[in-house]
Amino acid sequence: MIASDLPERHRTPRRMARCLASYIDDPAYIYRMVFETFGKSPSTATIRQMRINYQKPMVEYVADPADSYRPVKHHEDLDRINQRFLAALKLAYPERFADPPANR
Repeated sequence: MIASDLPERHRTPRRMARCLASYIDDPAYIYRMVFETFGKSPSTATIRQMRINYQKPMVEYVADPADSYRPVKHHEDLDRINQRFLAALKLAYPERFADPPANR
């Protein structure tokens, strides 16, 4: 296999190393795989740092008190809008929202 046959995320040695570091723990193994494919590779220290960066947790969002987003308020707004929408549908298509006949 040659480099042009690789998927886009493996188009360069650095990109391939970063991709492999997302699921392989051993920097030396990644180094060998990339080197065999491209004839050059980022250093094992660089690959180790790629792995560390990948494993870092995402930064948790802390809401600003001045932020206007309030989940409870939006939930209430959506409930109200959904009720209005269903009422409009019932008016437009009464036959679809009719109660089913009772079994006798």
